[in-house]
Amino acid sequence: LEMATYNFGAPTVTKPSDFFKTIIYTGTGAELSTGDTGVAALSFQPDFVWIKNRDATDSHMLYDVIRGATKDLHTDPANAGEAQTTTAQTLKSFDANGFTLGTDVQVNTNNESYVAWCWKAGGSSSTNDDGATQSNVSVASHGGFSVVTHSGTGANTTIGHGLSRAPNFTMHKNTATTDQWVAHSSFVGTPTTEYLHPNRSLATQTGGASFFNSTVPSASVISLGTNPAVNGSSQVNVHYCFAKTKGLIGIGVYTGNNSTDGPMVVADDGASGFRPAWVMIKRIDSS
Repeated sequence: LEMATYNFGAPTVTKPSDFFKTIIYTGTGAELSTGDTGVAALSFQPDFVWIKNRDATDSHMLYDVIRGATKDLHTDPANAGEAQTTTAQTLKSFDANGFTLGTDVQVNTNNESYVAWCWKAGGSSSTNDDGATQSNVSVASHGGFSVVTHSGTGANTTIGHGLSRAPNFTMHKNTATTDQWVAHSSFVGTPTTEYLHPNRSLATQTGGASFFNSTVPSASVISLGTNPAVNGSSQVNVHYCFAKTKGLIGIGVYTGNNSTDGPMVVADDGASGFRPAWVMIKRIDSS
């Protein structure tokens, strides 16, 4: 009886495809939209879209509803130190059933294959005053994913993330500078001072007081330090926030065994786990 389904409780999200979907498409070199011939449509308007050319070494291209269409951020090592760029012929709009692409080769080269990972947050942003510094947030209705921006202060501060619980994983980028991406995870050894560079071949880094003010995120705010990578003075900083969400978002840690048999890793969503549609893995104890 202990293993009966009803003992695990109902998932928060019963239809994950309402909040996340992967699209594989072939570029045409001409304007292209989801729902066109050969391009799947979404059942929602996405608020965060991550695109990668599968046939070439083009950059990872990240877009979100708060910064707006055509505004690119990159996560690959060659370009992760770049500031935000505006490229008119990349992702031109967020649409009711997905998005529209222009002719830029990074997102739409003729006959090349692309993947687009699409998340739904909360649509147009609203202001959040939970922290000492006001933020702009777009928050999914399940409370486990948000896109956040704020104008940096250059001094220790807090910003509201909008989630209904403390995030377990966050990614941060100063859009105006060449600083690297920085991530915080509640599963590193000492989450008050340790941080990750998700795009670099580095283990967990220590001495992260300047990034997160030696304070883990709370149920309402993220603490930020003085480092311009996450809190550049008078510069727009973006933060992507994820919390465990039953049936949708699992975040955790595991130990490898260097064997073809295992390890078996449960998508830790705070319940019994689920079959994930997207997986990101980063080793934290070595480069």
